[in-house]
Amino acid sequence: MISDGDPTDRAKGWFVLLLFGSCSLVVMAQLTFAPSKVVLTERGLLIQAMFRKSFVPWEHVHKFGVHEWTQWHGPFRQKHRQVGMLFHDAHRQNAGGLRSLARAWSGFDGALPDNYGYKHQELADLLNSYLEASRNAII
Repeated sequence: MISDGDPTDRAKGWFVLLLFGSCSLVVMAQLTFAPSKVVLTERGLLIQAMFRKSFVPWEHVHKFGVHEWTQWHGPFRQKHRQVGMLFHDAHRQNAGGLRSLARAWSGFDGALPDNYGYKHQELADLLNSYLEASRNAII
């Protein structure tokens, strides 16, 4: 399209090249530079996804669980799962509107962006065991 003589086709060709070229650069950056990971520490849980990091102290979390929902993709139904975090009431009061919306929809205040190779329930159980161990260490 770029090498075509018509100026309209040439402009469309450059638009498509720039759009998909920039998208492919973002994908390469995700695959190369910033792996998604979760790091469990004595103080809490460090979640890294792309170029963002967030830390959730163990004291803020009440429990971990699995949120499951079904979604239609055209004529097909597909089950989705996500490991969710339920926060203590004292820490939920500081929440904004999005966290309240997430709580109403899923029953959880937040969620992990990945299951990191674990089955969802296994990861939730593992995180709950670390949460319980941190509570026993604090007391």
